[in-house]
Formats: sequence, C-alpha cells, structure tokens
Amino acid sequence: MAVIIGFTGLFVALMALWFASEALKEVRNRNQMLQKAQTSQLSSALEKNNKAVNDLNERMKTLANQVRDLQEARAVSQETLAKLEKSKPRQNRDTVAAEPSQAVAKSAQADSKVA
Repeated sequence: MAVIIGFTGLFVALMALWFASEALKEVRNRNQMLQKAQTSQLSSALEKNNKAVNDLNERMKTLANQVRDLQEARAVSQETLAKLEKSKPRQNRDTVAAEPSQAVAKSAQADSKVA
C-alpha cells in the first residue's frame, strides 16, 4: 500500500510540475507579445524623432549658410559704403551726416546758392 501511495504522490508531483511549466510558457508568451508591441511602438516613435532631428539639422545648416551669406553681403555693402563716402564731395558728406531735418535745410541752402 505504501508503494501505491508513493507512486500516486510522485504522479501528482509530476503533474504539478507539468501544469506549472505550461503556465510559465503562457506567461512568457504574453510577455513576449507585450514586449514586441511596445518595442515596435517605441521604435516607430524613435524613427519619427530621428527623422525630425535630421530635418532640423538640415534646416539649421541651411539657415547657417544663409546667415553667413548675409554677413558677407553686409560686409561687402559696408565696404562699398565706406568707399562711396570717401569719394563724395565734402558738402554732400556733411548733408548725409546731419540729422534729416538739418539735411533738408542744408540742401535748401545749397539749392539757393546754385540758383
């Protein structure tokens, strides 16, 4: 009788192990499915963010080039203005350097002298 009870106990223990392993397989499968779903969502969001960052980098490079071009054009304009100011007659330089209201008065005086 002890042998039968021993075999029955061993059978019950093996069945418990089998049920536990099946339950563990189910839990692992569910976890893997959840992991895959979350990973795919995160990877798609990461791809979108990477694309946005790359687009912003390209835009920043374009803007930096435009700023550099504008600075170069400004420097050329300032050089040209300096050359023009050096080549102007003395009377015109005084008119340009004065305030607008004074410039109008001085130009009127110059016009009266010419007439």
